[in-house]
Amino acid sequence: MVINKSIKYSDGISSVILNYYKIMEKSDIQIDFASSGDLDNEISSLFIKNESSYFKLPQRNELISYFRCLKRILKGYDVVHINCNSATVVLELLAAWLVSVECRVVHVHNTKNEHPLSHLLLTPLMLLLYTKGIACSKDAGDYLFGKYDYTVLNNAINTEDCRFNEQKRKKYRDLFGIADDEILIGSIGGLRPQKNQIFLLQLLVELRKKKDCYKLMIIGEGGLRTEFEDFIEDNDLKDYVILPGARNDAKAILSAFDLFLFPSLFEGFGLVLLEAQANGLDCIASEYVPSEAKVCSNVVTLSLNEKGRWIETISSYRVHDRIGISRKNIKDIKKTHLDIKTETNKLRDLYLS
Repeated sequence: MVINKSIKYSDGISSVILNYYKIMEKSDIQIDFASSGDLDNEISSLFIKNESSYFKLPQRNELISYFRCLKRILKGYDVVHINCNSATVVLELLAAWLVSVECRVVHVHNTKNEHPLSHLLLTPLMLLLYTKGIACSKDAGDYLFGKYDYTVLNNAINTEDCRFNEQKRKKYRDLFGIADDEILIGSIGGLRPQKNQIFLLQLLVELRKKKDCYKLMIIGEGGLRTEFEDFIEDNDLKDYVILPGARNDAKAILSAFDLFLFPSLFEGFGLVLLEAQANGLDCIASEYVPSEAKVCSNVVTLSLNEKGRWIETISSYRVHDRIGISRKNIKDIKKTHLDIKTETNKLRDLYLS
């Protein structure tokens, strides 16, 4: 049983989970899912095709009903795989322990959390209840498990899904009204403080003072949307910023971008940055993105305190051979074992052990 806050392609953790699931050999293993969200038709069809069940949980803040529902659905499972960002995962671990799930896997996807006090208080109990630990990077593993055992399972990608495609570029630039001579800066991530996309809006204000060819697209949805819309209105950016919401076709839209920016305040790994590299995009990432996600030569790391250098680097962008760079980067990604097949086999072996 795999548990996550939601199961949708537009959510970073969900995307990782589904990447593994789609190519894992399942003839001798039953994988079911549970979350508090609704499934879209595409994921529902995927689960039906693979004979996987989906259980919709109450919202996590409805503690009693959430906990009771978890206990009920977890009975009889050999393994529970819980995706998390903090030690508040004890809620799911305790439910699994009470119904005798033998293997209780905790999979951490970040290096910080938004509930520091709860995390601190609950960490000792979490360390008692989990039986196997997984982390998306060494930094994430050290943050949650400390000196205790865990396995690094890289946030690998299906590189072919991310390969640059000229037809997709034309399709999406036409769809969103991007002219051939305009430079589209792109980013992908939930509209929340961690992703720090307000920084991108601030950069756009400065960039357009220098040159009027820049537009910005941020793919994602979240609680800061209204704040972003107010900033866009106040700074007369309405015609230059695209907020298309959460989209299942984000990997395809990468081909429409010219530059990919990733100004996160913290990250467990940074899967979308890896996908952008596979697409051959010039990428600029903050110093808080783990080095494991910076595989190819087209990634520049800049401090968030040096806004001028971000503007300078963006301004120096020149059109290049995206097809050739995408091809080269995909080869480099496969060499570093960040291709999906290697990591999926590692996860399957962990389940079976």
